[in-house]
Amino acid sequence: MASEALDARTRISLLHLGNCSDSYLRSPNGNGEHITAGDPTPPRASEFQDAVSWKRTKLLVWVLIGPLFLAGPMLAFLTMGLLYLFSSHLPAYLGSEWFVRMGRIVDPLIALGITCWVAGRDGRQAAWHSIRAFKPQYALLGASVPIGLSVIISVGDYIFDRILWAHGFGASWLPEFRSYFDFPDPWLSLLFFGALVEGIIFRGLLQPRFIQRYGLYRGIFLVAIVWAAFHFFSDSYSGASDIGVVLRLASRVFTCLILGFVFSWLTLRSGSVLPAAIAHTLFNVFVFSNFGPDFTGKDSVRLVLWAVVAYLLFRYWSVKVEDQPGAVATIVEPEPAT
Repeated sequence: MASEALDARTRISLLHLGNCSDSYLRSPNGNGEHITAGDPTPPRASEFQDAVSWKRTKLLVWVLIGPLFLAGPMLAFLTMGLLYLFSSHLPAYLGSEWFVRMGRIVDPLIALGITCWVAGRDGRQAAWHSIRAFKPQYALLGASVPIGLSVIISVGDYIFDRILWAHGFGASWLPEFRSYFDFPDPWLSLLFFGALVEGIIFRGLLQPRFIQRYGLYRGIFLVAIVWAAFHFFSDSYSGASDIGVVLRLASRVFTCLILGFVFSWLTLRSGSVLPAAIAHTLFNVFVFSNFGPDFTGKDSVRLVLWAVVAYLLFRYWSVKVEDQPGAVATIVEPEPAT
């Protein structure tokens, strides 16, 4: 009887040991934690996926501020000139306005293709997800900010010149109100393709990952820095002194920081990069068309007004933040005014 009881206890002990060993081997990190069939993913799987995603993000940042500047224009040049390679019209075509106009479409598309390839499947899904539908009022808001600020600058310039004229310090002729407003070149609307691609890359792909890793404001700040570095090679520094180059770089960074916060707010609030792309396009249109007369400090006044808009948006209106793909959006409420 004693031997039979001992054999029974031995079988039970061995069975228990086998269950424990099976549980230990099926645990993802070998710590003996039991994983039931109802668990959708191992506890460490999401961490591994986040590590891979962040590794691709760092690679994407490196590509954006480095080789993409060489690959993008080169591929655009080859694409647009391929049909004319054996044609005697090639030199004339390269110097034509059509070459510049087509470059505003082809170059961004090539940059987007390279970016999506580097970002991988998750990046391509995020890019597609970032251009989803949104409420129409956000498109109106995205358009009203650059249009309204440009009108304010022109009206303020007119009022200032009118005051100088009235006191005998300005021009001898009465300033005409309509001369302070110029209709931009319609072809500048092609800038939308570049603005949309930059929105997809920086606010559709990079921004959610940076916000998830560093928080709302630091994430937007760092994405804006990368966005500024993305433009360094396209800026002109010819004829500038060392101090002049530093000032231009600082101006580019400061501009992208201010615009980045406004465009990020539009993206987070609407859930789509399209309103920010509209605002970005109109900002470029008014800058490149030189809307209204020039005056000393016009660019600084424009940036100050955009900075005021960025502060007001984040101060008094909440934004949506998606912590991770598939997560429910949370609301980040601004601190109460003191």
